[in-house]
Amino acid sequence: MPGHIKRWKAPSSMKRWRSEIQKLVDFAKERPAIQRQHLKEFFDLGEPYELVVRVMVEDKAGRTRPIDKGAVIELNTLTLGVSDDELEKPVAASARATNMEKYLAFPWKGEYFAGMPIRLNISPREGYQFSHWEGQDITADIAGESDIELTPHSDSIVTAVLKKDP
Repeated sequence: MPGHIKRWKAPSSMKRWRSEIQKLVDFAKERPAIQRQHLKEFFDLGEPYELVVRVMVEDKAGRTRPIDKGAVIELNTLTLGVSDDELEKPVAASARATNMEKYLAFPWKGEYFAGMPIRLNISPREGYQFSHWEGQDITADIAGESDIELTPHSDSIVTAVLKKDP
């Protein structure tokens, strides 16, 4: 930038350039919340809530512990618990996504609107089998199903419980 400023006299200084860059950074940080508010108002959606998706493995004594590579969970159109190599290249993309693994890892958090249904489908990885779902919105009749639909209205934690293959 110093060479650019010297040649073109614009922006007027490095201080001015840093100030303009900071405006862009601030805009990018504030934009998601503003977009969510616009969606809520335009579509008359419920209040936002935080959804947490976890995967736990249960030992023979019934104790559970977190596990991050025990299963793949499809949450609506997201695929959670996958590595970059496992991600499908989008149809219109020229290259596959990279550095996404950390954003798709368990435990995963995201924001949704109350009253909007979410679909969860679990596929255990080799060496594990699905046992059940746990959480405040999980009823006994769906707890053992691998493919479920929920309609949370407030902050919610959904836990997939796995068992190791015998």
